[in-house]
Amino acid sequence: MDGLCGAVHGYRLANNEYAKSRPKSEVATAKTIGESLGRYAELAGKAVDELNAIGVSSVAVGETARKSFVDKFTASRDAAANGKAKLEAAKGDAKALDAAIEAMNAAQTAVSEAYDPVSPISGAPELAAASASAPKCKPGS
Repeated sequence: MDGLCGAVHGYRLANNEYAKSRPKSEVATAKTIGESLGRYAELAGKAVDELNAIGVSSVAVGETARKSFVDKFTASRDAAANGKAKLEAAKGDAKALDAAIEAMNAAQTAVSEAYDPVSPISGAPELAAASASAPKCKPGS
């Protein structure tokens, strides 16, 4: 559970830090959108790697939750990476910028509900107990 919580909360915290580092208002250019897509792909990819490193859960509901998060973060990573690649290949095409913004929306939407790693396992008492003692499952972690 510590690994699951660490991957999910780690993504959220890193994404929030990245958002804080960006200017409050920014013109959407190919460069700024490309940088953001690259960062989203990197952060989601890290979460996928961490979730895969946990391995298969011996508890069915735990595995369902882990796999659900892997799927969400994989979709986010792939949408961002594909959007960035297409943007770079288009070299200034105005339609490519619109498609890149759509890719960013898709990357964010894929993980929009991937913020609480504990609620999906609430049906498994052994996992609930494990999450209660896992440092990375604590509120604010």
